[in-house]
Amino acid sequence: MKATLGAIKPHLPWLLPTLLLLFFTWHGITEVLDHNDFTVFQYAASLTADHSDQIYIEESPDKSRPFIYAPSAAVILMPLGLMPHDVAGVLWTFLKVAAFLILVWGALRFSSRPPA
Repeated sequence: MKATLGAIKPHLPWLLPTLLLLFFTWHGITEVLDHNDFTVFQYAASLTADHSDQIYIEESPDKSRPFIYAPSAAVILMPLGLMPHDVAGVLWTFLKVAAFLILVWGALRFSSRPPA
């Protein structure tokens, strides 16, 4: 039993981030496909890409909620508005996971340094 724990111990710092990565990827893709807030953002971004000034008037296609965020959010997400909803949702999920991995990498990299 000790040999097994000794073999796992060096990998423990990566275990939690790996589990979180799998959870965020699965949860993100299923949530995007279920039409959540991403639907509102993506629809507002598609209206912005079409040069429409109706982002605060029109509701999202699933009629769940209107766009109530700053217009800069629609502008920043405009490339996602040019894609089909499911493709944009999967890309958005992978971008979130990549950002998470960068944060974990930075935390692990800089945690071994003493505070300045």
